Amino acid sequence: LELLTTSAIAAPDVILWDVDMPGMDGIEVIREAAERELAEAVIIASALDSKVVQAVRAVGEGYGLQVLGALEKPLTARRLSELLDTYRPRRGPRSRFVAAAGDPLAITGADAKRALEQREITFE
Repeated sequence: LELLTTSAIAAPDVILWDVDMPGMDGIEVIREAAERELAEAVIIASALDSKVVQAVRAVGEGYGLQVLGALEKPLTARRLSELLDTYRPRRGPRSRFVAAAGDPLAITGADAKRALEQREITFE
């Protein structure tokens, strides 16, 4: 959350959240992301019980986030790619969610999909 709230980088369109994190539960993270407009959409990842994941998903949707889906761990590139394909910007052009020119952390959905297809992203 600290990295996402700095003004040094543009907010991402989609964030992949693991709901089981030390020091903060998934519902709290989703709430913070929605209230601070840290992302327009999220993909939830978890090895927790499906009822917990569904509760986190409901909270995210209740706060107005576009929840693209939930992935069971271990993640697969195919399933992640499928969920990324469902992302559609809802807010149109918005300065908070547009990457600054030359931002080294900014990638497009097409970049992410290409990286998955070419196995530049691995899951261990």
